[in-house]
Amino acid sequence: MENGEIKLNKKEKITKRKIQAQETRKKLFDVAVKLFNTYGYHNVTVDDITDAAETSKGAFYFHFKSKESVIIEAIREVDAQYRKWYETLDKGRVAADQILLFSDQVLTFANSLGVVVEKVLYSSQINEKDDRHMLLNDENRDLFKILECIIESGQRTGEIRLDLSAKDLSRYVARWIRGVIFNWCIYDGAYDLVEDGRAYFSLMIPVLAKSMEGKRL
Repeated sequence: MENGEIKLNKKEKITKRKIQAQETRKKLFDVAVKLFNTYGYHNVTVDDITDAAETSKGAFYFHFKSKESVIIEAIREVDAQYRKWYETLDKGRVAADQILLFSDQVLTFANSLGVVVEKVLYSSQINEKDDRHMLLNDENRDLFKILECIIESGQRTGEIRLDLSAKDLSRYVARWIRGVIFNWCIYDGAYDLVEDGRAYFSLMIPVLAKSMEGKRL
């Protein structure tokens, strides 16, 4: 952190070869997500993915270790979207509005992946035994960094409570987001995720306010 700013993960220098590799990887990812949501995760094979993407199995395994890893990579895909969103965010908005807008972006992207993909993602993380592969709660991800940056800014302007650190508050907000998505998965995507999230966050965000200092979340 420098001058009160939390740096997001740095972008790598992009070469022509990297661009081509990213395009192939994105095509495989997009095709896999579409097939999973159309036919069900367990009914789709790696061969199905490569055939639909018109690529080789070698290309698939260059980018992904397994079919399940395609889902896990969704987390990294979404972080790239978060970075783009945050770079264009009007930082002049109050912190509560920024958090609402960010949570809306997170839920919109989750909705675009589809409930089938989100179910596999959450299931894989729940059953993961290796901490190195635990991505949903990896606080080095841009999701946590963006939340912490917004909250810290709100603390400096007197909008957000100071009895808890920006890091602790960002953890709570991240849990709220995960809870909303997880509940949507339990109900098999039976309702509008984004609309439900907006209603939920409109109720929860006021507890972050300075006026709530000293009261339990």
